[in-house]
Amino acid sequence: MYQIKKIPEDFIVKEISNLEIKKSGQYAYCQLEKKNWTVLGALARISSQLGINAKDIGFAGNKDKIAITEQFISIKNLNNPNKINQLNLKDIKLTYLGQGNSPICLGDLVGNYFEITVRNLDNFNFKEIKEITNYFDSQRFSSQNIEVGKSIIKKEFNQVCKRLNLEVKNNNYIGALQQIPKRLLLLYAHAYQSYLWNETVKELIQEKIRVEEIPLFGFATELNQSKIKEAITKILKQEGINQIDFIIRPLPFLSLEGGSRKMYTPIKDFKILEKTDDELNPEKKKVKISFILDKGCYATQVIKEIWDQPQSSNNL
Repeated sequence: MYQIKKIPEDFIVKEISNLEIKKSGQYAYCQLEKKNWTVLGALARISSQLGINAKDIGFAGNKDKIAITEQFISIKNLNNPNKINQLNLKDIKLTYLGQGNSPICLGDLVGNYFEITVRNLDNFNFKEIKEITNYFDSQRFSSQNIEVGKSIIKKEFNQVCKRLNLEVKNNNYIGALQQIPKRLLLLYAHAYQSYLWNETVKELIQEKIRVEEIPLFGFATELNQSKIKEAITKILKQEGINQIDFIIRPLPFLSLEGGSRKMYTPIKDFKILEKTDDELNPEKKKVKISFILDKGCYATQVIKEIWDQPQSSNNL
């Protein structure tokens, strides 16, 4: 069985951005390089050392933990950018780039460049593909993200607090949840929304139906295509939820309006960088590849669709 992320150096991610950097502005722009850190974990350490609120740091996308990653962040009202150069954090490097007038928000990127080493291979043969099924992959879901997200959508706030081991006083579940960073709670809600999207894709593939885009279901989603409507309606019924459930009045920031996502996405600029023996697995091979994906797409899905399929005699 192939291996990825055996060591952080096996999985390199570099964010591709169209960030406009200026000499002045309310926000300081920096490049964040991290190793073996989640994005939220790294930002928590940075905000602590800078003496600022973590919510004043913006970022465009989550990056893998077991990896070496580069991405851009914005810091609101950082009066002294020199503080950035004084940070001393293990496996976290922050480089000041300049200023700007807008925060960096989720989705504010073009795509990501990847360099991935695939290990424990018997040979160098693998299947040639030009696109992937655009599933949200396991990084989106973690161990309990889907369950917590579903409890949020169903307004089962007592279950959310229980799963997150929160201290609740006088049965004030909303108050307990309000102590958690908003973007962490949103991560759970979006995980469940992403799960529903994946299940819709599986349903359509089973029916041998291909479409350009599939709704990320929310309270404002309009289902105009009959086959998509049929698939989503079936899944919502199985889940015991309906459209109005996506409006979370007690915690309005968690209400999910909806959106869309391409069912398939292209793999751009695919290259083979190295084919050698695997020094970490005797008598096995390793392949190092690079490619670019649009924002929100998962490199691990590329690996799955190449190496989880029967090997082809065609070498890329």
